[in-house]
Amino acid sequence: MKDYWKYISLFMISLTFSGCVEEYKPDVVNAPNNFLVVEGTLLDGDSTVILISRTSSLDSLGIRPVNNASVTVEGSSSPPFALENSGNGMYKALLSLDAGQDYRLKIEADNQVYYSEFVPVKNAPEISNVGWDVVSGNAVQINVSSGDPENNTLYYRWDFTETWEYRSAYTSVLKFEDNEVKPRDLPEELINTCYRTRESTDIYAASSTQLNQDVISKYPLQLIRLEDDNRLDRRYSILVRQYALTREAYEFWDILKSNTENLGTLFDPQPSQLPSNFYCDTDPEEPVIGYLSAGRVTQKRLFIAKDEIPFSFDFNRYPTCSLDSIVIDSTLNYNYFSNSFNIPVDAYGIFEPTHYLHAPPSCVDCRLAGGTLEKPTFW
Repeated sequence: MKDYWKYISLFMISLTFSGCVEEYKPDVVNAPNNFLVVEGTLLDGDSTVILISRTSSLDSLGIRPVNNASVTVEGSSSPPFALENSGNGMYKALLSLDAGQDYRLKIEADNQVYYSEFVPVKNAPEISNVGWDVVSGNAVQINVSSGDPENNTLYYRWDFTETWEYRSAYTSVLKFEDNEVKPRDLPEELINTCYRTRESTDIYAASSTQLNQDVISKYPLQLIRLEDDNRLDRRYSILVRQYALTREAYEFWDILKSNTENLGTLFDPQPSQLPSNFYCDTDPEEPVIGYLSAGRVTQKRLFIAKDEIPFSFDFNRYPTCSLDSIVIDSTLNYNYFSNSFNIPVDAYGIFEPTHYLHAPPSCVDCRLAGGTLEKPTFW
């Protein structure tokens, strides 16, 4: 493990001097790098997902999922329970954990056997509030508050799922189908309103150990700047999940947060060695990256509608979009719309339609911005 973080440190130092005339490629970039990485939490009464992958060399992109593993959960006084291989390095199960037991993971992969240490079941208290405040003019800060009246939690972690509604620049009531322009079946075939969902990627963890009470007040999660973000243009939702951690698990997440956020120049803090409660039973010298926790997660959802924000904002999200027109002519329209470079939007004329209005797909079809037409069930 020390060698791994040494490689990271040397790599970041090399980036600092990348402006030199002669490019330097250190040998550590191609150093052997095949460490097992285990991500996930054993969740009581909820879907548990364990992601298993291997590290890549520093000049490679993406993760390398481990798809040939056998993964089981073992209780300190209960028989093992196998997780289902769902592909792409994911292993899933619906678990019922006994708070009186400790649990660990056993992973068999690539002719090696890996274990986590036994960890206690830490059930998270209920989230007190997920709220928001207007900050810095045209920005909204989303925060979470929580606490434990019994003063037993002390260490917290959160992640979340964001969902928001947005619209394309124009609403198309026409479509090009079977080599001709036709009216859309409304509202079923409208493609102007979409919903996009995104999982959190940063690390959010806090401790109340320096306070008189086990309380976390308005811990910042997301800062949404309205001028360059469309999440609050119509309606926004965030589902926040809360985990209770042991002190050792909190230290893991805190160091990982520092390592991923503070790297920048030679004068920034260099990577710290990550603690891990995994080990390779068949090769004790092999490092394993990850930290297993177990317990029940609590969650709370927040909605924000545009008209709830106490100031008006209207930003042109599509400055390059404009409508153009073309004469209604079957041959001309076929040649124009069959290449998918334009979508008919509407028709106009004085006594009867004589022209079609049209625009590029990115200005009409909201799905091209990453969303889906399907409205979430909770919406």
